[in-house]
Amino acid sequence: MAAPVRAVTRKPAALSWAEAAGLPLAGVAAYQALVGALDVRAGETVLVHAAAGGVGSLAVQLAVGLGARVIGTAGEQNHEFLRTLGAEPVGYRKGLPEAVAALAPQGVDVVLDAVGKRTMRTLGPLAPGGRLASVVDPAVRAAGAAMCSPGPMRPAWRRSPGWPGREG
Repeated sequence: MAAPVRAVTRKPAALSWAEAAGLPLAGVAAYQALVGALDVRAGETVLVHAAAGGVGSLAVQLAVGLGARVIGTAGEQNHEFLRTLGAEPVGYRKGLPEAVAALAPQGVDVVLDAVGKRTMRTLGPLAPGGRLASVVDPAVRAAGAAMCSPGPMRPAWRRSPGWPGREG
């Protein structure tokens, strides 16, 4: 098979063929969410759920590269890893919205869900005008948020200033 040089790369020795094949998909998902749907800008605060996972860890790096401050949710065992990527870690636990609010008292500008199940429960820290998208939870569409998947992108959901901020 012939392919342009810009379309191929060496497989990292530490990865299996399956892992290496999946890496671009995670990168594309993170990029589409942050740049295509959420329009992350320098100086914004971004909350990434599942920040130590495949999509999440790439999203953290992209957001940091875009000049954003990143807060990432992950298990305690992954907090040091998140710090090396440039994120401020918070653990998955009861009181997650309060933990995020302690780090970002004015709220976060962007929430990217890369795990599902938590998205709508953690909108409390989303600032007025903040944006929400998920790469895994189609339930966000019911709230008008962007479901980031292959195909045409739609803008992320924006929280209106008068929205009370409490869901499920």
